[in-house]
Amino acid sequence: MVDERYEDRARSFDSWNTSGVRARVGAWHVPLADLLNATLSAGLRAVRFAEAGPGGVPDLFGFLAVR
Repeated sequence: MVDERYEDRARSFDSWNTSGVRARVGAWHVPLADLLNATLSAGLRAVRFAEAGPGGVPDLFGFLAVR
């Protein structure tokens, strides 16, 4: 779910899964636009995008990019 922390780039250990990777080592959030723009700036070409999640609300995003 997107909330007021969307722009927060600080390291976070918040996780719904207490034994998951994020809870153990942390993660940094990157807004979607920054992720996609960095991909293009690196000279990669976006080929495909995908979302997945329960109940029609995606909580995973993936993409394929090639040089």
